[in-house]
Amino acid sequence: MIKRVSYPRLFAIKAIAFAFIATSCSNDIKTVNLITKKENYPDLSAKKVSFLYTDSGRIKANIKAPELLKYSNIEKPYMEFPKGMNIVYFSQYPDTNSKISSNYAIRWINERKWEAKGNVIVRNTKGDILNTEYMVWDEKKEIIYSDKFVKIATGSDVIIGEGFEADQTFERWRILKVKGTISIDNTKSTANGENK
Repeated sequence: MIKRVSYPRLFAIKAIAFAFIATSCSNDIKTVNLITKKENYPDLSAKKVSFLYTDSGRIKANIKAPELLKYSNIEKPYMEFPKGMNIVYFSQYPDTNSKISSNYAIRWINERKWEAKGNVIVRNTKGDILNTEYMVWDEKKEIIYSDKFVKIATGSDVIIGEGFEADQTFERWRILKVKGTISIDNTKSTANGENK
């Protein structure tokens, strides 16, 4: 004998089943917010970029990078160069003053500060070459600096130390804690190393 289920009872069973399914499929609001956060996604993404940086209407630098990611719609907007960048800095366009390259870089847009990381190399017109793993370029103060290990090769010496400061053209520089100087001519080590 087939037992029939009344409509009110059938409706109650369906309602309970739907409530169970609805609650088992609901997402944690924190997880949803984390996945859909705007800062997780750049509002601009580009490959093989090359652009000119200007200040007060003057061309200051040419920046090239294999990849650029820009995050504008967040509290602290930034531009990221995850595969590194090359900057040619001009004394007066198109005359080159210095060159900067690194394996990774980030520019904090509001602060107007760059951070370069990984095999950072800076060259000036005199032939001085700086190597470090971390460097900051402060656009407002027009300086570059680091508190990490640095090595600067000049025409006659290799100076090593911890931290440096320089103008953004790398024409005038000084190492903060000099560890030693190796003369390229006679390979003697001395204790001084501050550039004049």
